[in-house]
Amino acid sequence: MDYDYIIEVRLEPGDPRVCDYCNRLLVDHEARVVEDCFSTEYGLVCSKCLGSIPPISSHKEGEIVNKEVWYKGG
Repeated sequence: MDYDYIIEVRLEPGDPRVCDYCNRLLVDHEARVVEDCFSTEYGLVCSKCLGSIPPISSHKEGEIVNKEVWYKGG
């Protein structure tokens, strides 16, 4: 199946991810979610920064997130 990607995020081993608004650590160097967070059209954000931004997907503490792909809507 071919998809048109809006954003494709691949975490390399050792690459942490932070909130794109406040820089709070959200995904550690083992690709484990350390705080509940949300993927949005504006990037990865923590629950405090989400506000009224509609999430595309959510990630719960403890999940392993080593690949995330967002697809263009129909």
